[in-house]
Amino acid sequence: MAAAYNTIQYKLVDQFKDDGDKSGKRSFPSMFSPRIGVNYTPHDVISFYSSIGHGFSLPSPEETLLPEGNINREIKPEEGVQYEVGARLFLFDKKMQIEGTLYRIELNNLLVTKRLTEDIFTGVNAGKTRHKGMEIMIRNNVFSFKQFPGNLTYNISYTLSNNRFIDFTSEDVVHDGSLLPGIPNYTTQVGFQWNPIKSIIINAQFQSVGKQYLNDENTLLEDAYNYSNLKISKTFNVFNDSTLSMYVGVNNLTNSHYASMVIVNAKAFGSNEPRYYYPSLPRHAYVGLSLRL
Repeated sequence: MAAAYNTIQYKLVDQFKDDGDKSGKRSFPSMFSPRIGVNYTPHDVISFYSSIGHGFSLPSPEETLLPEGNINREIKPEEGVQYEVGARLFLFDKKMQIEGTLYRIELNNLLVTKRLTEDIFTGVNAGKTRHKGMEIMIRNNVFSFKQFPGNLTYNISYTLSNNRFIDFTSEDVVHDGSLLPGIPNYTTQVGFQWNPIKSIIINAQFQSVGKQYLNDENTLLEDAYNYSNLKISKTFNVFNDSTLSMYVGVNNLTNSHYASMVIVNAKAFGSNEPRYYYPSLPRHAYVGLSLRL
């Protein structure tokens, strides 16, 4: 059981007063955030846990300002309550660990960034939202030998989420029930690390990212995509305790076409189309050296 009490105040000092002095203070309501958690271990191979807690996030100093530089007196801290329940399982003499969690978060005054012009942004509150999902993580040491084939481990993580507006109206458009844009409905990451001999490390990574909406209306969609990376490194002892590492790698092995970053609710400026996507790099290789003294 734990609790925190926070009182925050921002002070703005305007050092460029040609258009008027915009100095001022912004005080936020004091926040009391209790949290309670329970752990239960009926056996050394399995344990259960659950927790309920209150949390909050203050607007950044930039988000507390209106586009013209005045203090935004209307913006509020984001706050909510999180419910979580999960279990940990240890198998094969604890060489494998499996952990699963279910969560639900009820948020009020979700903080989002609104783009007004090409280079002017402001913070706004997005009413009530609900975030539900599950997380699964698996770690496993497949084998471990002092000689070849050495040591092989892998990690798998999977996140499934459903995040919706419960009460949000923007520019007279009601978004109640819509999915929050810019959040994939799932992500999967798989990583392998193989040390065939002590001085060589081979890392392989695979990631799958689910679809995500690009606007509050849920009319534009970014499709799911997959990509993978590979890196091989060799370490040499050069003198005393110093080591030299040589490495080579390939990113985006399958040359997948996907957006490495998206802009939600993108706006058109001038005669240009809205820019929702920032494309990722195609398949590319790299080499390098690293000296540790």
